Amino acid sequence: MSEPAAKRRKVRKGTRSCWECRRRKIKCEFNADEDAVCVGCVARDSRCVSQEEVVEPAPTPDRRLAQRLGRLEELMEKIVNNTTAAEDPAPQKIPTPSESPATATATATGPASSYAGAGLGDIFDSSAGQMTSLGPGSVGLPSPHAAFPFPSRGTARTAKYHSISRTLHALLPPQQTLYAISQQSPGAKYVLAAFYSQQDQMDGKPEPISSLAQVPEPTSHPALLAKRLLQLAICLQQMPPFFDSSGLCLGKSPAEAMEEWVAVAGRLVTSDDDLVGCLEGLECLILQSFYQSDAGHLRKSWMTSRRALNMGQLMGIDRKTTKTIRSCDPGFDVARQPSPAVLWFRINCCDRYLSLILGLPVGSRDNSMMLTEDPAADEPPSDKLGKVYSVIAGKISDRNNLTGSDAYAMTQSLDMELEQAAKLMTDLWWKPPDMAVCCASSDHCVDDMSVSKIQVRHFSLLILLHLPYLLQDPGQRRFEYNRVMCMQASRDVLVRFLEYRGTFTQAISGRHVDYSALIGAMSLLLGYLGPPLPGHDVQRARDCAMTETVQQKMHEMGALNNDRLCLESAETIRQLLPIVQGPSGTRDERTVHLNIPFLGTVNIHPAPTPPPSTLLPSTGSTPATHATDGGIMSGAPSSLSAFEPVSAHCPYISMDDDVHSSCPGNTTDFTQWPCFTADVEEWALQGVDTTFWSMLNSSIT
Repeated sequence: MSEPAAKRRKVRKGTRSCWECRRRKIKCEFNADEDAVCVGCVARDSRCVSQEEVVEPAPTPDRRLAQRLGRLEELMEKIVNNTTAAEDPAPQKIPTPSESPATATATATGPASSYAGAGLGDIFDSSAGQMTSLGPGSVGLPSPHAAFPFPSRGTARTAKYHSISRTLHALLPPQQTLYAISQQSPGAKYVLAAFYSQQDQMDGKPEPISSLAQVPEPTSHPALLAKRLLQLAICLQQMPPFFDSSGLCLGKSPAEAMEEWVAVAGRLVTSDDDLVGCLEGLECLILQSFYQSDAGHLRKSWMTSRRALNMGQLMGIDRKTTKTIRSCDPGFDVARQPSPAVLWFRINCCDRYLSLILGLPVGSRDNSMMLTEDPAADEPPSDKLGKVYSVIAGKISDRNNLTGSDAYAMTQSLDMELEQAAKLMTDLWWKPPDMAVCCASSDHCVDDMSVSKIQVRHFSLLILLHLPYLLQDPGQRRFEYNRVMCMQASRDVLVRFLEYRGTFTQAISGRHVDYSALIGAMSLLLGYLGPPLPGHDVQRARDCAMTETVQQKMHEMGALNNDRLCLESAETIRQLLPIVQGPSGTRDERTVHLNIPFLGTVNIHPAPTPPPSTLLPSTGSTPATHATDGGIMSGAPSSLSAFEPVSAHCPYISMDDDVHSSCPGNTTDFTQWPCFTADVEEWALQGVDTTFWSMLNSSIT
């Protein structure tokens, strides 16, 4: 008599929950009605089986049978390996993360797209499996236009990636909107050429602008869709001021649209290690960091660039031997492959400048980016200029950790390097661009905007280089050069700020120009605390008028855009203006009280004119021994955590003891500080002001 069939377990009518959620006694939820995998199984990376299906009990394994099968598999594997070695004596190469699909097809017999888009760990696992299981001619290469194969980690992970692709694809605007954005935005040229050298651009490597109007397939890899959304967000961010955005059919304002695109791309793609371990994923991180920096989210941009730097090191783009990077696009054109050296330069350029102005450590001190792949090649001056600034920014950070004559000697050396870098461009190039004229043409607009920002970067580096010596002992004549250079660079920054913000009044881009203007205005005004310089009265009146204009412009922008950065910057400059205000030829004897958010109150006292007998003869460029007890600023290192009151030593600047207790230098309680990744709305100055006062109060001398 046969055994009765297993009785089917009863299921409540209309239920949709899976067996695994029922076993765990948790609620079974789905993101959408059409999803085949529940939220719990996606998170657990497990197989989702509905209760409508009968689950057969797993048979008891036979250990003896399993051992025999294992020995049989080992024997067959040895036979296959011996046969393969006899037919093809050349060893097969397992692809590495730095190889593109096209490069891998020349050295391996497996399909190039079988490991594209997988995580870094999946690349080696899946590739090794293909090399041992596929013989020559077993499987042909897939069509370059075939749908992208997602990593084979089970149905749950595949369903997750398909869900991300559908979500990103749904955010893309209509075709006519894409065309309008690509044709009208000066940023379209930038996002397509950002990862290529100037020589590569002249060779036609970047994609044409029309490619931005193409809508990727919904089945595309999430990194491809996220890259397109980030490109469009930057294009909207760089729109000229006269552009009418009402015809874009976005359903919301451009500012809201690009914030949504960047937020979704960051949440679903750039925060997932499995999705950024490819060329397009690394480009997404760089584009996101650029967008955040230009929008004023300096601390978030620093974290994104640092993540790109770490991912780039894992990919090996910092090595000279790396020539190509694996792409997740099956139809990727190898002829448009960007240079790993250019990607490494872009990442370091952003990381080093942000680290400098935020007072944070530099991620990498590798300066191999300065070396071209072909030493005989004539590198364009603009490329050389960007590389020099990246290297100098890292050296200034190193200089800030030195003291005494070593720090001063390095300062003078870096000043010479900046002077030599300026000679790479002509005198005509260094003139401030007329932004009102350049906006008449999209091509000229992006070029002049780039020139203006590079010029601001140059003069900002000069300010930060000489800032620790701005208010040093008046008796040390060698410091007069540092004060003059710092004040002149500040004037150059303010001139370009007024030109830039005279045309671009929307506070959604160019925020690093605003930060540089704040640093320049504070440096210029504080420079007048020192002894009078030749032509003091005339120049003082001009600087007073210019800083008042800058303060008014920032106040207008703050009121127009309800922007806290401009409002707080305008208020800071207003508190410092009494230093230069008043009748010409007289010194203002009032004490200025400057409130620094999250730091305290800085009291700025009038500087007495030193007697002529205390002035030392000029020593030229050779560093002289500094006075240990006559320095204006003393007793505090450059880091914020060691900012101490200097009222007992400094006749110019002091801090109130009653409010200084809230400074993190005297306590480890950071509860009163905002989140260290707070947006501009919550932390307008992002710590740029505290870094400024720390460098000004540095014990570097």
